[in-house]
Amino acid sequence: MYDVELGLYIDGQWRAGEGRRTLPVVNPATEEVLAHLPLASEQDIADALASAQEGFDIWRTVSAWDRQVVMNRAADLIQVRRENLAHVLTLENGKPLADARGEIDRVVETIKWCAEEGKRAYGRLLPPRQPELVQTTVKRPIGPVAAFAPWNFPAVLVARKVAAALAAGCSVVVKPAEETPGVCVGVIRAFIDAGLPKGVINMLFGEPSQVSDRLIASSITRKVSFTGSVSVGRLLSTLAAKQLKPVTMELGGHSPVVVFDDVDLQAVARACAGFKFRNAGQVCVSASRFFVHERVYEEFTRHFVEFANAVKVGNGLEAGISMGPLANARRLESTMDLVADAKERGATVYRPRGSRWRSRVQSSCIPARSCATLTCIRGSSRAIRNRAFCKRNRSARSRRSCRSATSMKLCSAPTVWISAWRPTPSPTQSNVQLQFAKASMPAGSASTVLPPLWQMRPLAAPSKAVSVTKVALKGWMLTCRLASSARQVPFSP
Repeated sequence: MYDVELGLYIDGQWRAGEGRRTLPVVNPATEEVLAHLPLASEQDIADALASAQEGFDIWRTVSAWDRQVVMNRAADLIQVRRENLAHVLTLENGKPLADARGEIDRVVETIKWCAEEGKRAYGRLLPPRQPELVQTTVKRPIGPVAAFAPWNFPAVLVARKVAAALAAGCSVVVKPAEETPGVCVGVIRAFIDAGLPKGVINMLFGEPSQVSDRLIASSITRKVSFTGSVSVGRLLSTLAAKQLKPVTMELGGHSPVVVFDDVDLQAVARACAGFKFRNAGQVCVSASRFFVHERVYEEFTRHFVEFANAVKVGNGLEAGISMGPLANARRLESTMDLVADAKERGATVYRPRGSRWRSRVQSSCIPARSCATLTCIRGSSRAIRNRAFCKRNRSARSRRSCRSATSMKLCSAPTVWISAWRPTPSPTQSNVQLQFAKASMPAGSASTVLPPLWQMRPLAAPSKAVSVTKVALKGWMLTCRLASSARQVPFSP
């Protein structure tokens, strides 16, 4: 049951329909219309900005200790309302109920952490030029914040932006995603019920471009926070730059995974697949492709597919469901397009047992950027090039720079360099960089075997020890996490 009164929260009052345009809120698992969401008018946006300025003038004078009391009270209320909020989150987003409960738990943790850290906004005492001077820096709240949150983790991302602003002494105008409004309304209600003064929080839903343009262009807004796609982030950064406003951006990821031949393949494959299928693949740091050593390529693929076969897809409210549907029809269409493009370019699709293509709920089992398991994809495939949450149209420059393959059984003819950083066994020696020899293939070659680790030659020492692998494809550097915690192959620097 979806028992949420949707509305805009402006200047301490809830504003519902009242002649405003509305959008349907749809359950992605059943396509049932849950409610209709009112959208902000130009006057609503203007009122929210004016209220945020008044709220900031009040909240900035409240001590960090008193702000913590209010924020902790809000976190406690969210903890009490956990089951209801998780239920609403699953209805709106589709994720399994267990995952929704986990997200609400992170909301509570985030608010309490920010509340505590607000007391540690330390300044600095600077050495003066003259002994009679005292030079200090003091951190002050910057002003009203415009915050934009997406739909993939709507509760925790709204909480992260709101809690950070409140802990610093700022007011905030938050615009959550229109696909998942109910759980965000629940989070904001907890702050209101905790005693937050009028005007410190305002919440808007509406046409994204209309709301963002007005909020960022306003002289009242002093800071912008956004989580979402690279393309939208670039646009909002440009708008903020015209006003010389600082921005904080958390944008879509492009995350490769490197799997060597000395790992526990079953454990690594299950870990990789589990993270890939998490939240139906709708995670900005979700793995986008896998580079697998040729000697273990087939076995890794087999374990990965076995995990996919075990994934139970369906309505997140049902018992035993491990993955819900994609959050909206746009994602489903985009995913099917990526799969079709990859197949046209020679990819192999390992489809899980049974048919999962007959209805929207079942077909939504496809992760946001893969179809069951795609192997041996050519570097020109959009499934390789696209970042999470990015639009399908890419610039020619981006298309040229994003060349890759899913494994070391390469299906195109790029030049591949792979290097690894690792500390030396002796504390008296500096860290060294080891690099594979250049591996170049003629056009049409089906595969190549890169030289083993112990045949790599040492290069210049890095500035500090890091435990990552860097992959450069035609000059484009990427950073990848190792599938194993450390390489166990001995070497001499």
